[in-house]
Amino acid sequence: MTPRALGLIAVLLHSPAAAASIEEPAVQRAAPPELSAAPTPLSASTPLSPIAPALEAQAPPASIPPLAAAARASQAPLAPVREAEASGKLADAEISAALFDGARAAQTASRVVLLAQRAATLPAHVWPFSRLASALSHGEGMAGPTAGSAASTTREIARSHGVGAVVGRLSWELHDAWSVRGAVRSYLGLVDELAEAKKRDPKLDVAITLDVEALGAQLDGLPLAERERVAAANARRIALKAREAGIPVEFDVGASAALPVLLSVARSVVLELGMPVRLAVAARYAVSEAVLRAWAALARRMGLTLGVRLVKGSFIEGDSLGAQNFRRPLLEQYKRLVTEALRQGDALDVAVATQNEEIWRHARAEAARLGARYSVQTIRGVNEPLQQKMRAEGAVSREYVSYGLDTPVMGLMEMWTNWRQKRALRRRFPNAEID
Repeated sequence: MTPRALGLIAVLLHSPAAAASIEEPAVQRAAPPELSAAPTPLSASTPLSPIAPALEAQAPPASIPPLAAAARASQAPLAPVREAEASGKLADAEISAALFDGARAAQTASRVVLLAQRAATLPAHVWPFSRLASALSHGEGMAGPTAGSAASTTREIARSHGVGAVVGRLSWELHDAWSVRGAVRSYLGLVDELAEAKKRDPKLDVAITLDVEALGAQLDGLPLAERERVAAANARRIALKAREAGIPVEFDVGASAALPVLLSVARSVVLELGMPVRLAVAARYAVSEAVLRAWAALARRMGLTLGVRLVKGSFIEGDSLGAQNFRRPLLEQYKRLVTEALRQGDALDVAVATQNEEIWRHARAEAARLGARYSVQTIRGVNEPLQQKMRAEGAVSREYVSYGLDTPVMGLMEMWTNWRQKRALRRRFPNAEID
């Protein structure tokens, strides 16, 4: 059994023996490498650092319309929903074929583990266990297991706080085709629910955010190129339907291992659909400033305004090159990322996703100094006193809220992973403040 599978079972069964059998993550001792200046095609062997230059250097393919036409396309009447469904059938066929390409056994095992996790965490959706889950998530309230509950929460956010919402379907690295297909159906159902909510209240401001790790980026038994192709097809299918409903699309960022697929999939939506999307960029990674500049270059090339959501980065990665895991350097790196994004304000719509007052004050001061515009996105329920202060100044544009059967699983696995990484780092740096 793999260490990953043991870790999942240990979380489910709270087994000290299983937990003890998992090797501690190796703490990375080497300094982050310099960013490569030469464009490098994305491939299974592409290291993290050259990704941004590769993204910036690659020109749109010949099938992409010229810049002005692409800009007009983003405002043009949209393709019928049946075209999106046709695209989806292709994606489903590709996923189904993957099951018969040597991946069935691995994906079946992953499916069984996920179903066990869902069963074990199902009470977290019901009071009073939902209150406990919220407390473990630093106050973040879950919108519930269904797309309908998420739509209801967006209306409540608008009524109570007077701001918009961005809805994400949280899951922990879906590794099997059945779960990926379920995630796609869930996203499509979410678009339908939000479209109905907007019909009832045309002023409702709501966006969806996609997680490529739930759309095929982590399918077991498949090479990177296949996972990337499936994730991109699924993302385009959902984005088409969202655009039909007038719902903006964003992309979440997870661990650094999924960053190549995230960048490729987000780029494909922009290039192939001529559609502006918002990309989450994590301050934790040294490569993020280069990613930011590449995203701005793509926006200028396409004649679109692309969005960025600047986040700290949820996952401590002591075993990854170029990941900052110590609190004070991480905050300083976050500030530099905010400043760089504001400098690219001619091409980017900048949202700073923070519940940290120091980061908010830095963003406010830098925006005033540079004459740039920005907004703040918050996580519903986290550090509510600061959120009230930011809302009072009109800084908050949207609150992030999550839904889905896998939301409690995601919370548990995030805590488990970060705890293991912190423990390994503290053995080497006992006096460091790890974040």
